[in-house]
Amino acid sequence: MTGLGAAEVFTLAVLGVAGVIDLYYRDIEPLYWIYSIPAGAIIYINSMGSVLEDSPWILLVLALVPAVLTLILYMAGVMGGADFMALLFLGASYPLSSSSILPIPLQAVLYAGVFSAVHRIYVSARVCGFRCIFRGRYRITIHELLTDPRFRWWIVATTPGGGDVGADPLETVLRLARSGVEVLEASPGIPYVFHIFLGTLTAMIVGDEPFRALVSLLA
Repeated sequence: MTGLGAAEVFTLAVLGVAGVIDLYYRDIEPLYWIYSIPAGAIIYINSMGSVLEDSPWILLVLALVPAVLTLILYMAGVMGGADFMALLFLGASYPLSSSSILPIPLQAVLYAGVFSAVHRIYVSARVCGFRCIFRGRYRITIHELLTDPRFRWWIVATTPGGGDVGADPLETVLRLARSGVEVLEASPGIPYVFHIFLGTLTAMIVGDEPFRALVSLLA
């Protein structure tokens, strides 16, 4: 990355602010994205329209694939709406780069996957050491879930008897506590928007060179 243009600065600023909000509050207002997405698209077209003109249309389609897949996962209840909006924003504000073959959103998702894995290992190691870092769910008490800072932002994975988990994590825990439940299964909530920001920053700095090198190595 030789220098930052208007599209890069705006994209990183919007994702950076959203990432910090996701990291500390896990709640990003939809209006934040509703204003940012068209603004990002306009800035990109005005400053990097030639990249769109010189690139095959299939690359622009691929730049939107991460957002489409995340939307499907969101509708299935696997990912959050902010994850989808962040990738839709990235697909609109900085889909392609003149210095990379792979669309930026694809690179960002691949790099974000690495950051998410490291984050999950760190969180799991804090709970039970390295002996169970690859487990997705952990049996913990409701008291721990409510009072232990290690479990902040953890999400109830299953409820005793297979009841509805519900959309509000805190309300779910309180409801179970009132019903006499003491132990349940929970999984760490990962701030994926923050990881998308880190993945985008890495994509702008490093580019797709590691992926091309890997393909060359395997070919």
